[in-house]
Amino acid sequence: MKSKVSLALCLLVVLVVADWLSKYYFNANFHLYQSQQVIGENFLRWTLVYNQGFSFSIGANYPVLMRVLVGSFAVIVAIVLTYLAWKKLVTPSLPKPEKYTAWAFILVASGAFGNGLERIFFGHVTDFIHFTFGTWSFAVFNLADIWINLGIYLLIYNLLFVRAK
Repeated sequence: MKSKVSLALCLLVVLVVADWLSKYYFNANFHLYQSQQVIGENFLRWTLVYNQGFSFSIGANYPVLMRVLVGSFAVIVAIVLTYLAWKKLVTPSLPKPEKYTAWAFILVASGAFGNGLERIFFGHVTDFIHFTFGTWSFAVFNLADIWINLGIYLLIYNLLFVRAK
């Protein structure tokens, strides 16, 4: 039990640190809106942008205080998810669906900590991963966004395939 909790907390810290180090790297080595081709002529680019809004830049025109409050809310959600994961992981003989839920909570909490704290301290989130497919361009995102999406996918998988058995 303790090893699962330790592993979960280590994973959370590693994912938040990886997110922040990647953001630090791009802030130190790229100018705002600078873009560099990575894979293919028009598939994956590194493009430094600051997202002052939330998902897909929604709320970018909100006052700074509102954006900081949303960042604070994200951190509170991350704390609650971490606590809920901890409660699940210290339970002896935890059923498989609950294990999946706990790990999904850790992934989402990692992303919420990464983006939420950055929004509180800097008033924006650093995004840099940019996929394009022909003329279609996907929103620029970061590692924290990936952690959140992986957690959500794990929750959906858990609901559709693990709990359904």
